[in-house]
Amino acid sequence: MNEIKQSKTAIVLTLDAHGGATREQRLYGGVLEARFLNVTGRWASSGTDAAPLLTWESHEEAEACAETASRSRSRPVRVYSVKGARYGVFASYGKQHTSALLGYLPYSAAAARKLEGERKRLMGYASVMLAGATESQDADKMIAAMKEEAHRLRDAGIGGGSWLSAAQGLTGKKALDVFQRIIDGELECDAGLTPEAIWQAIQIGHVLSSRR
Repeated sequence: MNEIKQSKTAIVLTLDAHGGATREQRLYGGVLEARFLNVTGRWASSGTDAAPLLTWESHEEAEACAETASRSRSRPVRVYSVKGARYGVFASYGKQHTSALLGYLPYSAAAARKLEGERKRLMGYASVMLAGATESQDADKMIAAMKEEAHRLRDAGIGGGSWLSAAQGLTGKKALDVFQRIIDGELECDAGLTPEAIWQAIQIGHVLSSRR
């Protein structure tokens, strides 16, 4: 891995009109943010320690890799340059990253189980907030509806049965990371939920957590 200083340019690969970028703009507004290829073969707005963005030493090398990625994905992949450290962690492209050009790399069994557990918790916590949202004009009914849903989830093995812990869980970094994966299309919502509904639940969670 390597750090990109504020003034340095990094050569990366980007996927035009990424579905997650479009969904993100629809939810948050603002500029349509690009998505860049990371070491797992996925497209992200920034790199992390666990999944750095790939960067190339030359445009020529990057162009050759973009052609490979375009053929594999049947979509145009382009070479792009970004400036500054706002894009997070990078890794210099090497032969060990060839598979990332061809598509998503599978998670290990342990990582996949952990990610699915975090996804289920996010879905459950969101359902608690949304249960209360239907009774938003009556505070007592809202709390009762959230308690009932939280207890149902506890019986199903998700959470401890507290609506407040569900609200706080939605404000944490893990929940936001999983939500970003949903926005990017890497993970799916449960039946009856949408990214927009989950975002609404996250906002409700922030409001309720700040009042306690």
